[in-house]
Amino acid sequence: MQKSSLLASKSEIVDAVNTIRSRRDADAKPVGKMWYRRFRDDHPELDTSILKAKEAARYEYEEAGVEETKQWFKRLDEVITRYGIGASEIWNANQAGIRVGILRERVQCLVVHTNKKAATEVYSPNDRETYTVIGIGNAAGETTPPWLIFKAFLMLK
Repeated sequence: MQKSSLLASKSEIVDAVNTIRSRRDADAKPVGKMWYRRFRDDHPELDTSILKAKEAARYEYEEAGVEETKQWFKRLDEVITRYGIGASEIWNANQAGIRVGILRERVQCLVVHTNKKAATEVYSPNDRETYTVIGIGNAAGETTPPWLIFKAFLMLK
């Protein structure tokens, strides 16, 4: 796994250890529940890491340097000029997650904005639900009404 740059999870490590033990001694019992923790304590030089899924487009954007971003905007400017695209014809959409729930008999709404350098943190009590708001605006300052996306509800016909 190290050669392929893939990290091994706790369960993969424990499975590998148990496989090695059973190959050496067919009567060997599996390692105990505390084996992994003791192994980590005995080897502080080993790092742990939490992997998060990332959209391919976002990964490509973040991996591209500032120069590539400048080049992209330069090409965009050339297209806008070539085709005579006005500010009212350049639109952008963005989304935000919203957590809605009841807290002490009041409705509480928390808008979650993401920052590419920091992980999003949300306190998530069980009496909350997540929704999405999409806002759309153009370069001239015009906006459309926000789109609210709720979870599906079963409707009677």
